[in-house]
Amino acid sequence: MQLVNIRVTARVTAVMADADADAGAGDRDRVRAALLEFLPLDPGRRAEMEVNVALFAEAHVEAIREVRDESAEKLRRACRHFLQRLGANGPEGELDDSAAALHALVDGLALHLLIDDSPSARKRTERILDAHLNADVRG
Repeated sequence: MQLVNIRVTARVTAVMADADADAGAGDRDRVRAALLEFLPLDPGRRAEMEVNVALFAEAHVEAIREVRDESAEKLRRACRHFLQRLGANGPEGELDDSAAALHALVDGLALHLLIDDSPSARKRTERILDAHLNADVRG
């Protein structure tokens, strides 16, 4: 699970760095590209998600639970950061709630893609993520 976390972090960091280097890329596009890295939209990311789900079932083991919790916290912090990049501001609690909602959306979309990874499901996942991001951008 730690290797999966390292791989995802590296991909998201690269996406954000590439996007930051591209002066024409807007924050919404950067955030969208980074969030897509958390979703099992290709065989490699699907394998990572399957490993995570299998290990979640073993979370009664303290070492696994600690890694799981660290992974969840990293995604929550990333979601908070992404929302800030989109211009979200307001009371601390509201931002935390919005980050938790985005985190839950990403987790849910990822699980749904494990069940159905058909092309239509992948397109639907991207439409749902886009709708959520568009709502956050409009604020």
